[in-house]
Amino acid sequence: MIVVSSQAVYDQAIKSKRHFGNEVVIENSSDFITVHTDVTVGKNGRCKTTEAHPVFIKAKENGIVAADGKSTVQGFNNANIIAKGNCTVSLYDSAFGNCYDHCHISLKGTSKISADGNCTVMAFDESSVSASGSSKVYSNENATARGTDKTRLTGRGESTLIGKKNCTIMASENCIVYASENCKVQAADNCLVVAKPYSKIGAQDNCLVLSNGNPDISISGQCEHVNLDNVNDKNIMGT
Repeated sequence: MIVVSSQAVYDQAIKSKRHFGNEVVIENSSDFITVHTDVTVGKNGRCKTTEAHPVFIKAKENGIVAADGKSTVQGFNNANIIAKGNCTVSLYDSAFGNCYDHCHISLKGTSKISADGNCTVMAFDESSVSASGSSKVYSNENATARGTDKTRLTGRGESTLIGKKNCTIMASENCIVYASENCKVQAADNCLVVAKPYSKIGAQDNCLVLSNGNPDISISGQCEHVNLDNVNDKNIMGT
């Protein structure tokens, strides 16, 4: 294992070809070290890649990675990942980060990501996503997905989907959906949908829709719709 804490040490290790057969570990670097080989970023390490040199990086503890191009990054523990330009990012544990421009992201554990600009996100466990632009999010299990602009959210398995500003939501299998500001929702299979004015909701198969104002709502298949504006103490007691 080769431990690196500065650009000069990294450059010398690569120049002398010491990295062949050895793991290069970046730790305690005060500045971002530019890399063009596969590396591990450890405690308090920092590194960045260039579009011209896609590499594989494993970040852990408090490591920080700024990746560009088609690099592949795995983040563990409390790693912080910033990626853009067709990167592939997998986050675990409580790792977090920001991704832009056509990145492909997978989340597990309690990891978190903010995605913008045509990214694709697969979220599992109790992870969370905040997406914008034309990103696509697939939320599973107990994951939480927030979308705005033209984001597409697809959820199932008790995930929570929160959309606004022209967001499109497809929900099934016990999802909870919050829709506002021109969101379009298609829900099925026991979902709960909370709809704000100007949203458009389609629900089927035992969903419950709660609304304020007069959103465009179409229900079928034993779904129920409750307009919260019409609920008062007398309604509740009567029920």
